[in-house]
Amino acid sequence: MTQQVVSPQSSREQNPKSSGSLRWALAAWILGMVLIQGLGASTKDRLAAERDYFAGTLGHRPADIVRAVRAYLADANDMRRYYAYANAFLGKPYYAYYVRSAASWNAEFRSGEPPQKEDGRLVTPSSMQLPYRDYLVEYPPGVFLATLPPALLLPAGDYGDAYCTLFTVEMALLLTAAIGLCLRLRVYLPGQASALRPTSAALWAAAAMGCFGLGAIATHRFDPVIGLLLVAIGLAACSERWLLGGALLGLAVVSKGVPLLVAPVWLMYLAYRAQLGGPQRLSVSVGKALLGATLVGLLFAIPMFLWTGLSMFDALRYHADRPLQTESTGAAILGMLQAIYPGTIKSVFSFGSMNVVPNGSTLAGVDALLKRSHWPLTGLGIIAVVVQLAVRMKRAVGRKELAQLAELALRGQCVVMVLFMVFGRMFSPQYLIWILPLGLLLSLRVSRGLTGLLLVVFCLTQIVLSALGGLMFAMCPWAFAILFLRNGLLLGWSVWLLRTDLR
Repeated sequence: MTQQVVSPQSSREQNPKSSGSLRWALAAWILGMVLIQGLGASTKDRLAAERDYFAGTLGHRPADIVRAVRAYLADANDMRRYYAYANAFLGKPYYAYYVRSAASWNAEFRSGEPPQKEDGRLVTPSSMQLPYRDYLVEYPPGVFLATLPPALLLPAGDYGDAYCTLFTVEMALLLTAAIGLCLRLRVYLPGQASALRPTSAALWAAAAMGCFGLGAIATHRFDPVIGLLLVAIGLAACSERWLLGGALLGLAVVSKGVPLLVAPVWLMYLAYRAQLGGPQRLSVSVGKALLGATLVGLLFAIPMFLWTGLSMFDALRYHADRPLQTESTGAAILGMLQAIYPGTIKSVFSFGSMNVVPNGSTLAGVDALLKRSHWPLTGLGIIAVVVQLAVRMKRAVGRKELAQLAELALRGQCVVMVLFMVFGRMFSPQYLIWILPLGLLLSLRVSRGLTGLLLVVFCLTQIVLSALGGLMFAMCPWAFAILFLRNGLLLGWSVWLLRTDLR
């Protein structure tokens, strides 16, 4: 049995050229975190810049260009929503627009009214408001682990801009931690014992380029939590800390829900890992992992049920009613069909995102089919991934290559997350943060071409989000074709990653 465990101290790059490259890569990472993630305008300045833009008074002077760029980099709506949720839970003044019941939200969506640009009046509650019972939260309860800490540091009042700054710093630190854990993962993966692949400089540089490609969304949502947890799950499994691995998976599930889909990948890893021998039987390792996940799940589920009862399931019903989000593959297909059936779909804002819905009956059947195909296609894709992994893991066991088992499981985890994105009703741009750290690590281990493809996907995502948003709102078929290309390239990246030979 071969396990490539290399001491980071002994394998650290020693030559001056490598050390210089690492310094430049770290400088690029830090600069990107400061310039791209931290220089957004305040809410007041952002709204003023938007008003001037639509009034035609925002010119091309250097000061106006700086205002426009900072307004673009702000992207604070989700963070202000988190701030409102957290403050309501803490019994502090909150923004009324975000803290509302499911019935109130659904009434707004049915009205067809455009979303308001302001956060609503500041409401001072008489006591703490319980999420899911007193107001709808469209995320699982684990989100409060990320959104509460910045709110706890601020006094009662309207400190939304300060919260955004603190939250951005928190997410930047989590992304940095995720890259650091990826560097530790290298010692468990196949390769020469004399060197770690990829180099630290290469990974930091690629991560900096990836965050630059995605833009401000990299740290302006809580998705770095999921990116970090997915890396940590892999590290715990590779180091045979099954209880911790299960607990981390449970934490990822109660924070976002989607990571539950990777459970079959790690269950298969445990099964084949047991065939290579070790201090613990399969039943023990699986039992510990299940125990860890169950304890974390109950830690959140029991208090939520006692406080809110069955109303905590309103979030599930909320997402079940969602239409096709504009950046989903289904929406891209409907958008491209506008070249043949113009005017048969329209764009609406609901459920916190821009969505595509039928305009008349022409494409209503296609729309219904695309919405229903989400879970069947995702399920079939996961089955295909599991079968592919089973074949390759069996070969690795025959060669007694434990390190290959680890890399195959990590690849499978990334591919499963991509399947959810590509086949889902929603494909919010921040979802790509889930795979940014681990995806870049694995891509760099395969080839520059695979790494470049993933970086292209990141850059196309920002182009779709910013440059093509208006065109898709106007139902321009070629804009949807570029979106379809982005989603196709991401799926192609995952297939390339899964099927490439291990080195």
